[in-house]
Amino acid sequence: MYIESSFGQKQQGVKSPEEVKNSIVGELKTYGDQYKLRGLDGRALRGLDPAGMLAVKETRQKLEKISVELGASIEGVINMTNELHVGAIWKHADLLAEGTRPDIKVWMVAAEITNSGKHKEGDLTPEELVLDLKRINSLLDEAVKNPQKFFEVAKSNLISRSKEQFHLDDGVPMSEVDGGFLAMAVNGYKSGVVSDKGGLLFVGANGLDYRSLDSQGLKVMEREDRGRVATFYVDASGKEVVKKLYPGFAIVLTGDKEVAKKLARSAVAQPTA
Repeated sequence: MYIESSFGQKQQGVKSPEEVKNSIVGELKTYGDQYKLRGLDGRALRGLDPAGMLAVKETRQKLEKISVELGASIEGVINMTNELHVGAIWKHADLLAEGTRPDIKVWMVAAEITNSGKHKEGDLTPEELVLDLKRINSLLDEAVKNPQKFFEVAKSNLISRSKEQFHLDDGVPMSEVDGGFLAMAVNGYKSGVVSDKGGLLFVGANGLDYRSLDSQGLKVMEREDRGRVATFYVDASGKEVVKKLYPGFAIVLTGDKEVAKKLARSAVAQPTA
């Protein structure tokens, strides 16, 4: 029996939404391990971002075609995307605002596809993930037909939407959308906080001074996390409050806005231990 797969193609046999999700998790984990992108497999819960699209074979093939047309090497696109994924949005804000380098153009196309027409922020059920993969692939197919035109629309949308995608809370940029960090950076901010529907707060900057958490009574602790050792900041009862993923990216697991804002204000030019 043939059915339409999550990628919009005909495949033999039935693949359940749960099987589709597990397959995506596997591809994301393999790519994340290869390029040291911790937690990339979590995109299977929230929908693919540019790094996720490069990790999944079906979407990567389409990005490769777009790269050729826009004059970028896929290796260059991978390098830039991986940098941006781990916090270099802030470092490359001027390049992103200009939007003239080929690798930046391809990344902008993928970033536009991450958000355009997305109906739900936060965690997706397997069924919702299947629908979102169809949305992504439909947009990628559109971009393949005319990459330059799609890029021009993507850049225009980025600039026009950016000011509407975040607000200030005690002077700290806050957002509820996946593209929030990018919107903040191209408007001149050096750090910010993005929340998801599950209550997690993501803090991003070129570098964060994690020592600022000491004044809030949080202590650093290394703990096992999904088969790896991760750095957490815990309260007096041992509860995990902050998880450090990169020098410029952390998750406030408790959803405490004051902790998130203070960490965002600690943004530094160079990462600090």
